[in-house]
Amino acid sequence: MKKKNVFVTLAALAVSLALCASPAALFAATDAALFSTTYTQNARRGSLSVTGDDVYLARVLRDPGNYLYIETGYDVTFYYDTVIALLDDFQEAGLVDDTYRSVLDGIVSLCADDMGGLRCMILTVDFTQYSGSTGNTGFFITVENTTGKATDVAFWMNGGVFGWYPGGSSTQEARALMEAYIQYLGFDVFGDWEFYVSNYADAALEAGYLELWACSPSGDVYIWMNASASSISLAATAGEMPTGGMTLLE
Repeated sequence: MKKKNVFVTLAALAVSLALCASPAALFAATDAALFSTTYTQNARRGSLSVTGDDVYLARVLRDPGNYLYIETGYDVTFYYDTVIALLDDFQEAGLVDDTYRSVLDGIVSLCADDMGGLRCMILTVDFTQYSGSTGNTGFFITVENTTGKATDVAFWMNGGVFGWYPGGSSTQEARALMEAYIQYLGFDVFGDWEFYVSNYADAALEAGYLELWACSPSGDVYIWMNASASSISLAATAGEMPTGGMTLLE
């Protein structure tokens, strides 16, 4: 038994020495071992589909943390500059054109001119909201602090300056805006977005509200848009979208 073990050891040593003497033989042996070995891979790592677990912003929307509602010190210049920088991002992302940009700039300026018209509030450790109001004009923008992305946006002003109306071309224009917003958020990596339009009651139609929704089951997120002649809102939310009373857009 001992003699057999000695022979095995000597044979292995001889093979090792031969491989060391010839690097090509060593690499060939290593490659053969690698390619002849079966490796296991779990389904999650092997999937090509991106899910909400893979995208930071989607995970934060799912778990925004405890709400704090801490209002920061008043600094109108800092608030104004921050909001204008966000509007620059919106325009670069194709969310607003030059005409709409001038309207939004005007709303922010009106609020800034009103003493106390601009505010900043820490909603959670992850989200900060900038807002302003004066009379029947105002806005708010909620920003995720790490990515700097606006996850909840609303502007309003009397006088029909926004010009959104239900039905017709406005629905397709609203869908295009939502698609740009999805890309701005980085959620275009989810490949299963579906778009819906609300089935309006007569009163909502008469009021002139246009409401669209978009959901991604794989991302576990959805987008909501509500627009009219005098206001517009866009928001991103985590979870399953309520689909009752809606029609799927083709």
